[in-house]
Amino acid sequence: MASFVTIFPILYIPTLNIKVFDHAGISWEWGVVFVEALLFFLGVELWKWAKRVYIRHYLKDDYAQDPEADLEAGAFSRYTTLAVSSTEEKKVARNMKI
Repeated sequence: MASFVTIFPILYIPTLNIKVFDHAGISWEWGVVFVEALLFFLGVELWKWAKRVYIRHYLKDDYAQDPEADLEAGAFSRYTTLAVSSTEEKKVARNMKI
């Protein structure tokens, strides 16, 4: 909490930030910030697009046509039932087949 409170006087009191802490506002550095942020977001979107293309074209036989069924059968299958143990999960699975 102290750092949250002290950051404002350090940055915004002119004599304190320039003469004591030798801080100055940034000018052209904002351009670097925005360019790097843009490159990061473009990289993330490119990664998602490439992953989508790869899964769609190369792994389409491995995945079910129903994405919800695939999700439930895959990574989250152990969380889709309320069973506590594996024996209870087997009982639930047998009861669902009926």
